[in-house]
Amino acid sequence: AEEQPVEPDGPLPGSDNNQEKKVRLSPAKMSTKNSTDLVEYVDKSHAFLPIIPNTQRGQLEDRLNNQARTIAFLLEQAFRIKEDISACLQGTHGFRKEESLARKLLESHIQTITSIVKKLSQNIEM
Repeated sequence: AEEQPVEPDGPLPGSDNNQEKKVRLSPAKMSTKNSTDLVEYVDKSHAFLPIIPNTQRGQLEDRLNNQARTIAFLLEQAFRIKEDISACLQGTHGFRKEESLARKLLESHIQTITSIVKKLSQNIEM
C-alpha cells in the first residue's frame, strides 16, 4: 500500500500566523504515524533554545564554575582518602584468612566507589 501524504487537521490552539507553525493531527492519523512525528514543525528558522540575557548568563557561568571547583575538590579528597585507606590496608597484614578476605573485599569496594565517582565526574563534564 502506498503512503499518501498526511494532511494536517489544522493549527494547534493558540498558535498565531507570526509564530512557529505546529500542526495538530487527529487520533486516527496519529495511530499511523511515528510518535516522533506527532507534532510537525513547519518553520525551522527560529532558534531551539531561548535567548538568555547577559546578566543571567553571567550568573549561570559563575554557578557552573563554582560547581566545577567543588567537584574537583571532592574528587581530589575522595582519591586522597582512597589512597590513605589502601596504604593502611597494605600496611596491616593479618594472618587469618578472614582478615585477608575482608581486606580484599574492602579494597574492591573502594575501587568500585572510585570508578563510580570517576564516571559521575565524566558525566557532569559532558
